[in-house]
Amino acid sequence: MEKFDSSKTLLIILGASAWPQHEDYKNSSYTDGNNPFQRSVKEIEDYFVNTMKLQEKQVMKELFNSEDPVEKQVEKMESFLQNNNPNDDGDLFIYYVGHGQVVIGDKDYFLYIRNSKKGQPRTFFSMTELFDKFKEHARPKRLYIIVDACYSGVVRRFAPEFINGTVLFCASSEGECAKIQKDSNTATTKAEPTLFTDSLLKVLQNATGADHQKKLLSCHDVNSLLRKYLDGQEGVPEHQYYVIGKSQNIIGNLGIFPNPAYVEEKTRSKLLYPMSIAEKLPPIQWHITTSNKGGVGKTLLSMMLLTHYSSDRPKDKAASKKLPLVVDLNGVNMDLRRLLGNRNLGTDSNGQIKRVDLGKGDTSLSIVKVNQPNHPFFLGWPSVDPFKMLDTTSFFNLLTVIKGEAIDTIKDQFSDSKSKVEVPVVIIDTNYHFCNIFSDNNMDYEYLKEFLWERDEFFIWFIWVYGQIRNLVQGDLPFAPLEKQRMELVSEQVETFLTSVTNQKKNSPFIHVLNPIGLKNDQDTNVGIMERLKNNLKFLMGGEGGKVKGGDDVVQEGDVDGKPIGKLDDLLKLPSGERKTFVDIQENMITAAEPDVQPQGEKGKEELVFAEHERTQKVLSKLEGILKRSGGRPKNLVPIPIYHEQIESYQDADHISLGAIRRLKVYTTFRDLLHKVTAK
Repeated sequence: MEKFDSSKTLLIILGASAWPQHEDYKNSSYTDGNNPFQRSVKEIEDYFVNTMKLQEKQVMKELFNSEDPVEKQVEKMESFLQNNNPNDDGDLFIYYVGHGQVVIGDKDYFLYIRNSKKGQPRTFFSMTELFDKFKEHARPKRLYIIVDACYSGVVRRFAPEFINGTVLFCASSEGECAKIQKDSNTATTKAEPTLFTDSLLKVLQNATGADHQKKLLSCHDVNSLLRKYLDGQEGVPEHQYYVIGKSQNIIGNLGIFPNPAYVEEKTRSKLLYPMSIAEKLPPIQWHITTSNKGGVGKTLLSMMLLTHYSSDRPKDKAASKKLPLVVDLNGVNMDLRRLLGNRNLGTDSNGQIKRVDLGKGDTSLSIVKVNQPNHPFFLGWPSVDPFKMLDTTSFFNLLTVIKGEAIDTIKDQFSDSKSKVEVPVVIIDTNYHFCNIFSDNNMDYEYLKEFLWERDEFFIWFIWVYGQIRNLVQGDLPFAPLEKQRMELVSEQVETFLTSVTNQKKNSPFIHVLNPIGLKNDQDTNVGIMERLKNNLKFLMGGEGGKVKGGDDVVQEGDVDGKPIGKLDDLLKLPSGERKTFVDIQENMITAAEPDVQPQGEKGKEELVFAEHERTQKVLSKLEGILKRSGGRPKNLVPIPIYHEQIESYQDADHISLGAIRRLKVYTTFRDLLHKVTAK
């Protein structure tokens, strides 16, 4: 996609500052010179011409306050677009300031013009008809629509998916009124723009808190700054931001707006980023396991990672000095602490359990050494409130405590004269969705730059379960578009930050996991969960599966077979392709899960993606076909095609041996995948 070029950019300004023929607004007391709508348009035009460097011929402003009927105004827009390189792949901005109205039944959204008349639809701009015109005359362009009007969040329902992406900024949600200024909905004698336009301009012109390294701000950046600016104000409607289309990850991160906070390269490092203590610390490989609410398998995944990185077998002599740290943030069930924490804990010279406590508040940690045979490691957990859900700020604070204070303390307290302990790997087992602990605000990531530098690596293991995909596919549910976009925005920020700062240049840090338990049938509530699980697995395996062998300590690595899951095994055997971004893999999942024929009626709305065994097979088959056509299974898509009855109820065990996990076929399969995933 081409970079932003102001010489190929168009701006159309729509709306009005008075509505003399509409009975609800004809008695407006605004006068020339103190009209907030007029002031908004003047300042927006000034910004695009003086700051964005658009020429006058690139700006169509005569439609604002035009007394032409809707049809005539549409004709003028069409002519403007046709006369300005309609086949050009530049950028088109549509800025509307005025009043907005939702059509009964939410079937359309009306924008007022100067001569709009109450009860006469043809005297308003229809949002759906406008979008049709933009698609007809500006299809190759990137489209940016800013609607400063009441209830403007509704526009998302009708927005077109342009080839190169569509961005929406709306002054309010579907059910809120936009405001003139912060303390009033009525006319004012102050010559100020409307609240939303005024806030947007202040963000663009000041960029307080923006990344000083960016010469141009993206739409994602502007949204983050705008949210931060408005969040601290009471009674302010919640603005809405959407990025639509296959190119959304590109258009959302495209540098467009000049950044007032930008500092030239030659002075930036001296002013903003002095030498950090983190540069003296050894590199870390981070593994973070996440899923959606109700996700299953995160703790087992963490234990398989721990099994791999805690190996202390004789053939690996150096491993005795390099031990992983696993941090249990899974406060709902505390599996790791319960399963692993009672196994031969390290003691001090007095025979007391050696435990170190560090950090404070949300970043408090207690750490002990666990001496499992051939698998020693360090185990940490929150020592103040193990059940508290961490947000982005507290999670990032915790990362810095681990990287600095925790690892220094471990080296100091657990090393001896014979060997010095190192912690090259940190595994964090969470009970969170990654959108809880990561942010879509790029400002939040600035804090980490002093601690995470190019030698670190991040792997964020996201386990897909039927419920997550169901929510994304069922677009008729009110929360589905928001959930989908939230995941897209957050994943893009994570990828943008980590691939530019850490040692993962151009590689997405997300690892996507599909496992047989995650694809369980969750529809029939009259059957117990374990029975449902077994029924689903039986169907998936088609009655096949390996014979379980052994189980005692004399069984060698990999000897305990599991039962193969056919369709997942087919995915595993696909040729390995390049890594994909989170958004790309999410789109693959959605496409595979969408039914061939959209269900009709009330029953269809309630249907779950993985509710039926047959659909599970179809989804996996469709996903296999999609991946074949796109070059193979991405390296960061990890299907786990093995099921073990031995670990059905591992949560109920008093303890579990990492040596026992090493003997499971699911582990050896995972280990081979892990080598490929983490290979540089």
